[in-house]
Amino acid sequence: MTKRVWIIWVAIEIAAVLMLAALWPENASATPKWECTSAGGWSMAIDGRRTSIPISEAATVLELSAPDKMRVLNAGSDIERKIYQSMAWEERGGKYYGHGILREGVLILSVSEVLTDTGSTFTATILGHEEPVWAGGSDCVRLDQQSSLQATIQKPEKKQGESFLDAISKRDAITGKRTLNLQDDTKSFQKGQAALTSIVSGYRKQGITVFKPGDAEYDRVKAISERIIAASHYANRKGIRFEVIDLDDKNAFATGGGNFAVYNGLVKVANDDELAYVIAHELVHNVANHVEEQLPMVLLNARRGVSAAIAYTNVQEQEADKVALVYTALAGYDPCASVSFQSKMPISLWEATHPSTPRRAITNKFNCGKVKKYRVPGKVSPDVQKVLQCNELFCNKGGSNSTVGGLLELLTDTAEKQLRLELEREIQKRQFGGN
Repeated sequence: MTKRVWIIWVAIEIAAVLMLAALWPENASATPKWECTSAGGWSMAIDGRRTSIPISEAATVLELSAPDKMRVLNAGSDIERKIYQSMAWEERGGKYYGHGILREGVLILSVSEVLTDTGSTFTATILGHEEPVWAGGSDCVRLDQQSSLQATIQKPEKKQGESFLDAISKRDAITGKRTLNLQDDTKSFQKGQAALTSIVSGYRKQGITVFKPGDAEYDRVKAISERIIAASHYANRKGIRFEVIDLDDKNAFATGGGNFAVYNGLVKVANDDELAYVIAHELVHNVANHVEEQLPMVLLNARRGVSAAIAYTNVQEQEADKVALVYTALAGYDPCASVSFQSKMPISLWEATHPSTPRRAITNKFNCGKVKKYRVPGKVSPDVQKVLQCNELFCNKGGSNSTVGGLLELLTDTAEKQLRLELEREIQKRQFGGN
């Protein structure tokens, strides 16, 4: 019954977007331009304490610049200007969705914004770290807004064969079902690669070493990665890229489209089985399109605020943990090393963007016991494709080839994710309080 309610809710939300898309004047001659002032916001520390972001009268003036950039005509601060310069934008249903990766000091930020005629909402996460996000909003005025009946009538015709279902979703490599996703594989690859290149360039400018082939650190990660990739849904995919960065952080992160990085601090403390699990985890973030799925799910939950974004990131981390265990076992490594690895990481007792350390260790211990039978020690299993099709933790049952069937899959998948998001949000609410 609960799932049916969420399917109806998701259908209404998507239908609303479709109606706006149908009515919006796509070829209005004036370039979209906004003037926005901060309506305030807040940031949250890992212990749940919130700090207010004050309201500001300083105006930010933005103008959409083809094909997907926002020109900053005036900014309230330097960091604000940098954020907008890092973002790529896309218009859907009269709203403008922006997303980017920004390096600020030692932090790597994943930033998203939804911009409408009257306001905007903004969220940011610390990429690859467990720190929660901060969020804010702005009051905006469209400076270019001019009603035009002719502009509404003269909407460009859609290209032959263009599928709206393909524009808002794609098949999940893990489940075979359609999932909410506004980017195709080419865009995901390009954006993920550009983000990783930008991050690496920033480190090099600071004199931080980025290891290269021939360096022991790089070659070790390469050898393990090759086995993990061969045991994954990316086995036949070209262009997978990784970087090994000489920082003492015990961490790794994915930028989407088959791109990820590992810090040397993690490489130093992890044995091969543990490192294999971490690499598998980051690869799952890419395979499952977690970077690309964040924005549409956050938009569907815009009224629920930043707590929904935090909860959904946690849900994605749980999925990455689960699928990574299968990749690790199929690559010939010990999936139960995922448990010992937790003891080498900083202990977190909070449920935030990542599951708490105890929860992660207990869940991985339970699941690794189910999948260790797939392991052929020291080499990639010959049964990779068979096991990835269906195993103890997930199954790919294929999907419908019809538009109606695909839409039902999309609604059902989104509703199921919404249920998991709400459950996680409730768990975190009991810790941090608030709404």
